[in-house]
Amino acid sequence: MSRWYMDISIVKNNSKLLKSIDDEVKCITLISENEYLIICTNGKIVCVDDKSSTEIGIEESAIGTILFNGKYYIASPTKLYLLENKQLKEQLNFSNQCSVIAASNDKIFVGLDGKIVKVYNEEFKEEKEFDIPEIVDIKCNGNTAVIITKKGTEIISAISYESLSPIYFSGGRMKVYGIPNSCCITPDGDYVLVGTENGKITSLVKDDTQFTFYAHCNRETNTTYKVTSINYYKENVIISTGMDGDINAWNLKDKDIISSVQTKEEIICGSIINGTFAYVTKGKDKYNIFTLEIEQLLNEVKKVPNYEKKTNRSRRKNDAIEEDKPKNIKEKKEKMVNRRLKKKTKEVPEVEENFSNEIDSSSDNDEEDIRKKPSKHRSSPVKAKSGLFVFIISFEPQELINFKKAIYKHELFGITTKIEKANVIVNKHGQRTAEVLDAILRNIPIVEEKWVLESHKKMAVEPFEPYLMKDKFPALNHTTFDKSLLQNKTIGIYGGLKIRDYMIKKWIEQIGGKFATRAKYSDILLVGKSMFASDATRRTEGFAVKEEWLYDCISEMKFINPKSYLVDGVLKKEKENELTLEKPVAEQVKASSSHKSRSSHHTHLGEKKEKQNSAIIETKEEKGVSSIVAMEEENKK
Repeated sequence: MSRWYMDISIVKNNSKLLKSIDDEVKCITLISENEYLIICTNGKIVCVDDKSSTEIGIEESAIGTILFNGKYYIASPTKLYLLENKQLKEQLNFSNQCSVIAASNDKIFVGLDGKIVKVYNEEFKEEKEFDIPEIVDIKCNGNTAVIITKKGTEIISAISYESLSPIYFSGGRMKVYGIPNSCCITPDGDYVLVGTENGKITSLVKDDTQFTFYAHCNRETNTTYKVTSINYYKENVIISTGMDGDINAWNLKDKDIISSVQTKEEIICGSIINGTFAYVTKGKDKYNIFTLEIEQLLNEVKKVPNYEKKTNRSRRKNDAIEEDKPKNIKEKKEKMVNRRLKKKTKEVPEVEENFSNEIDSSSDNDEEDIRKKPSKHRSSPVKAKSGLFVFIISFEPQELINFKKAIYKHELFGITTKIEKANVIVNKHGQRTAEVLDAILRNIPIVEEKWVLESHKKMAVEPFEPYLMKDKFPALNHTTFDKSLLQNKTIGIYGGLKIRDYMIKKWIEQIGGKFATRAKYSDILLVGKSMFASDATRRTEGFAVKEEWLYDCISEMKFINPKSYLVDGVLKKEKENELTLEKPVAEQVKASSSHKSRSSHHTHLGEKKEKQNSAIIETKEEKGVSSIVAMEEENKK
């Protein structure tokens, strides 16, 4: 049981046994009304209904099953079979060993050799190939494919094959605790859920931050259990199973557990079929297939009154209180709360001298007010009197604690961790980060820490101008950024940069540039540090420069000559002399090629004319000689 959460509602297990099988079960699905398809690892396939069961099989082991264009297909390591009228027909041969398979609306995604993903269209023709190492599982909804590996997750569009990872990952990076082994994507694509070997489920929320469920973890025994399946039901409800034998229902919107059903055996896999949850457990000598009505599970939870939703620990406490029956229970509780608050105030680190006037001057009355109110964790003050929210950058850990405490105390400003919601950036040490460059292009002021302190003293918002960090970021001298800074320039990327590609592309387009689809036709090619040794000068007809060139252009809000940022390479000096920035590279390349063709054409025409002229002269000379000879013969006669 997932005892990480202390107030779980335990629902009675009303599962019905569908069938018991000696062979190891790989997966289960519904192929028609009341007819289930059980896929065994050894290749045995069992069709089970209320009255009978039929066994068919393949010569190889079975990998899984998919529903594609209204038909069911079963995959083996080398072939894909069509299941029709309880008969199997070969549909496709794989070039490598298939390890996992999934299907979107009109594409089939096949993982081969654990490192290649091939995409097939409706005609079963190969359309795309990806190199993704250590593939664990693939899941699809209508137009999105989620590929999980031992080191992370890749999310791509099933239509354009573009990466969607930046949309889901907070800060462009995935934070999954443990080795991923199962996944699920909601039909609307708002949530991608990744289960791990150590019992946790990480939810990647579209355009939002991530959060984690301790789905199959036991706090008391400090043990974790593998997540074996994650399935979406409806209305932000998901169902998870684990090797601990629990079936848990979760609410994605409330980020909390709804209820739990306890079985006495390890759950191998599970799937939701028409409102029914079918799952497989591993017994002593057999594999058992059960079905469970999900609505019944959720409805029973709604009927349980709040006062009955108590854990065993809380029940034991209540029993002890009834036995003792102290007269002054209220006074005892107040003393206990005060004792805890005193302990917390002792643990709070001392405030730096910069903020001593703001925090240390709190009176005893303030302390009494704090005790009266229940302590609640909050990431920003409840009230921001000015209506302004600050984004904090480049503070040391202890400095950050003190700075936030000052803001919480005065409640003049709010604190946000999202750059798009920030009204001002507070940058203590003038560090240049991706958020700072993004703030410049969003016209968000970047100020010193002193701006907050002075505003707190006067309890009024100070003007930004005197505190702007113009020496660090000259772009702040401009009221708006230059939208034509990179006009008529095409910028490309070669190698991994410090900042994610989608951010670089957005910035380039914001300041008037174009993003190059191919490095060859880039006017300026931004080269990642990992590619310095690969001679990037051969990859483009333009300038191959360090990525800092773009960051400096944005910081200063002016076009900087890229020649001082060139990376080393064979063609470095040659391109410095040949190319200029007056015309785009593509035009220069075209012009140079057309010039060569025109010059060769002119030389060819010249040679042709010379030959024609020499031939005319020769014919004239011949005619002249022949006419003189004829006149001499007539005179003789």
